[in-house]
Amino acid sequence: MRESPLVVASASQLPAATVLNTFPNTGLVQPTALDARDAHPGTLRRAVAYMAHP
Repeated sequence: MRESPLVVASASQLPAATVLNTFPNTGLVQPTALDARDAHPGTLRRAVAYMAHP
């Protein structure tokens, strides 16, 4: 049986919508002043090196 793309899309969106309604998100859409301090170049380099390490 072939799966309809419409059915697959709806089936994947329903759990996502359920989780978002169950656990509301209080995040802001626009970045705040604190977001500019998140990752410095050194932090980013270490993160990339960690992910690239086998």
